[in-house]
Amino acid sequence: MIEIGDRLKAGAGKVFSRLRGLLGQRRVILYCDNPIFLRKTEAYADLLRRRGFCAEAHFGYNADTKALIKSANALWVIFGGRVIPPARMPKNYIYYVADPIDQHRKHNYVNEEYFQVLGKARQVWGYAEINRADIGRLGLPFFYVPFGYAPHYQNSFRRHLGYKKVQQDIDVLFFGQLSPRRHEMLERLKQQGLKVVVLGAGCPAYGRQLDELLARSKMVLVIFYYDEKEPQTRVPDFARTDHLLSNHIFVLHETPAVDYEEHGFLENIRCCSYEDMPEVCLHLSKNPEERTQWAERGAKWFKVNYHLDHLIPYDALREQIGKMQ
Repeated sequence: MIEIGDRLKAGAGKVFSRLRGLLGQRRVILYCDNPIFLRKTEAYADLLRRRGFCAEAHFGYNADTKALIKSANALWVIFGGRVIPPARMPKNYIYYVADPIDQHRKHNYVNEEYFQVLGKARQVWGYAEINRADIGRLGLPFFYVPFGYAPHYQNSFRRHLGYKKVQQDIDVLFFGQLSPRRHEMLERLKQQGLKVVVLGAGCPAYGRQLDELLARSKMVLVIFYYDEKEPQTRVPDFARTDHLLSNHIFVLHETPAVDYEEHGFLENIRCCSYEDMPEVCLHLSKNPEERTQWAERGAKWFKVNYHLDHLIPYDALREQIGKMQ
């Protein structure tokens, strides 16, 4: 869970940032309404501050958010803003698309209200190129901004663990929403005798609690929500693994669809098919040196190829701030 101390520090940072805003510098507010994106908004805010922006992370649609929307002289970057009603959205915002739009439309997750919000954005950022065509049809500028490495991920992880030596007593950790195929695989792994910990809607973990479980785990498993009939959803899951790869945590990833392989992904991130997963998990649970080699290789590749400081469109962001009235 999010610790009180961290909340106090965040609150103090927001007060300082707002004071600067009152003095005339326009702010960037990184906003999310889902706790799984909270650490991401903090990572983006940290990088923006390093580049001279007056930036802060903000979580949840509450009284403070409503007051900020009404009064803030700010450009918002919204990671999934469906909780904010379209009529209440900030005047100036960038929308970050964190899911495949086609897939959401197919499964009725996307409605007219969603596109109303998208259509009023100054820019759209997206984690995957597969959304570019949909955004282009709306006549909006699209920037490919995949989830990537950021120093904040390492700093928060180290702060949460301190200097404790953690024993790896969990064979497989999975976190995310369960689907039938995910549930089936996790049950198969348990039947193999592996110790499996599942974090989902009924048993979530964030912040320090999640980091302690990550440190205790031999591997973190990525299983696609949908089967092979949904290839557009079977892309490298950086939304789940950015924090993990930034901290040299070993990830076993279900093999992505061929059409959506990222350059170098299969060579640097340990992947396997759904059918082979039980055998591979059992093998890797008994081979710490192999896990370490893959973890180090993946972390190095991720930092070089997906460093957020090289991916955030800073110039376009400054241009939008300059256009604000």
